[in-house]
Order: sequence, then C-alpha cells, then structure tokens
Amino acid sequence: MNHIDGEINDKLIDVSNNSLDIYSRKYVRDVIKLSTWLDNPHSEEELRNLFINMDAAMKYIHDRGYCIKSFNPDKIEILNNSLQQIKYNTVLLMPNNYSDRRELVKEDIYSSVFLQIAAYVNRSAHQYSNRSITKFINTLNPMFLKNNFESFEMFLPEKDIRYYRSIIKEGKSVYLNDYVQEVQKRSLNQLSEDYDSGNSNQNSKKLVKTNGNAVDFSDQNSQINNSIYSQLNNGDAAFINMLAFPIIVAVVGLVLMTIALVLSII
Repeated sequence: MNHIDGEINDKLIDVSNNSLDIYSRKYVRDVIKLSTWLDNPHSEEELRNLFINMDAAMKYIHDRGYCIKSFNPDKIEILNNSLQQIKYNTVLLMPNNYSDRRELVKEDIYSSVFLQIAAYVNRSAHQYSNRSITKFINTLNPMFLKNNFESFEMFLPEKDIRYYRSIIKEGKSVYLNDYVQEVQKRSLNQLSEDYDSGNSNQNSKKLVKTNGNAVDFSDQNSQINNSIYSQLNNGDAAFINMLAFPIIVAVVGLVLMTIALVLSII
C-alpha cells in the first residue's frame, strides 16, 4: 500500500475483535473472509452489491478520521452472511494535516477499486482456472491495468465502466456510492422530464412515482457501521477534545487582541 505509514503506523487501531453491538456478540453467527467469499462463484450483481456496501463502510471510516491500511481480502470480513456487514480489520487514525488526509482517502479509493476490478476479472476467468483472488491481485500490475484499461472493460458492469476509468486512468478520487447515487439521480431526472413531457411509457411513469429519490447507500448502512466500528465512534470524543484546546486558546487570544486594539484606540 502507499499509505504514509511512517507518520501513522504508531496510531494503528485494531478493530478485529470488535462486534456488532446491535446484535451483541453471540448473535454474530458467521464470519467469513472476503478472500474466501470471492473465491466462490457469484453473479455480477452480487459482486456489485458487495462493493457498494464496502464503499459505504470505507466512506464511514474516512468520515471519522481514519483510513484503511490494507485491502488484502484476508484482512476484510463479511459478517452474518450479509453483504451489508463489511468489516475492515486494519484501520489507521489519519494525521490532522488536511493534504495528508486527502491523499490517504484517494489511495484508499484507488486500492478499493483495484480490488474490485481484480475480483470482476478473476470471476470471469474462474471457469478456466481456480486461481485465488489473492494470487490474482498479486499478479495484476497497476501500471499495466492503467495502460490497458480498455482490455479490462469487458469484465466490468457496463453502468460502472466510466467510474472505474475515472479512477484508474484519470486519477480521480470519487466514492462508488457517490457515483451510483448521481447516476440514479440523473436517470430519475430524465424519467421525470419524459414523464412531464408525456414521452414516457407506463413502466417509467411507475418508476418515477415509486422511486422519487436516489438511494443513499451510506445512509442505509449507517446503523450497521455504527455498530461494527463502535471503537471509532468512541474515539471521536477524544479527537474532538484534542482539537478543542488549540481552538479555545486561539479564540481567547483573538479576544484579548481585540480588547487591546479597542483600548489602544480609546
């Protein structure tokens, strides 16, 4: 990985023993490594659903000031046979510097996309070989993927090709959730325009009436992620307190400077 490990390795937070509090630990019925799950046959839609939920969990982690050290599928788990319950087991506290945080988030998004593409390709090749996802990732060269991205497009969901191209070839940093939601919004807007202009059929009219808003997968998963990553939530207070002291000092100093300026004028 390309994380700035020298700066934040000492702040590694291990969440591997954390459990789903909404069920309590005894109700975590099953834990399976992502690598094991990916080495079994699954449909394209199942993979896409998994990756959208993984992205929602990753975004949740980022929003709380943490990043993911490793996207090795052995370090990621699916809980209770639910593709909504994704657990990253190597979570790092990001430094306070904004540019460092932005770079770490960008690297996480790229690493996640790299894993997703590898899984789609390996799924298609699985009928010819029993190569594990871990072995395939280790043999897939990032520069080769970038320079030959068009050769990989046939393995990807058609509706997501633009997204993957923007990350791999153009170096953009966009969450899969945000992309999917924006595509949904535009599709619904177009359907609404067709509906208003009378150019829509009965199916599209029904779709507009029943799906007036695009799905926000991050919001859908918030309760689940709150429980899986409760340690990160517990750390929020300490992080806020750490930031509060210098802010208070700065505010007090500004007030004193203002008073001094007013007194000098008087």
